[in-house]
Amino acid sequence: MIKKCFVGALLAVACMFSFAAVANGAGKGGGGGSTKPLTVRWVGNITAITSTADGLVVTLGTSYYAVGTGLVNADTKIKFNGSSSGTPADLRVGDLAQMDVLWPSRVAVKMEVVGTR
Repeated sequence: MIKKCFVGALLAVACMFSFAAVANGAGKGGGGGSTKPLTVRWVGNITAITSTADGLVVTLGTSYYAVGTGLVNADTKIKFNGSSSGTPADLRVGDLAQMDVLWPSRVAVKMEVVGTR
């Protein structure tokens, strides 16, 4: 009889701990923080384009608080005047652009550009 009570009590305690672990999110897998990189969007006129070995360093904006710089390379998706087949060679100083860059690497992942040509 004592053995049955002990086993029953042990089973009840095990169920309580099991319920507490599930309520706290244990056993759901995953864990760790988010691995999605931060993306920053710059919008303005292209004020400078500098060629480097890795691609083009493009600067948008002119005021201190509204200047953004990003590395545009062959992997950057560029939409130029509505066409999704834009290339870094299409970029000109003075074009209006929106550039999404990964932070803190400042590599541009997407650009939308409006130019006069």
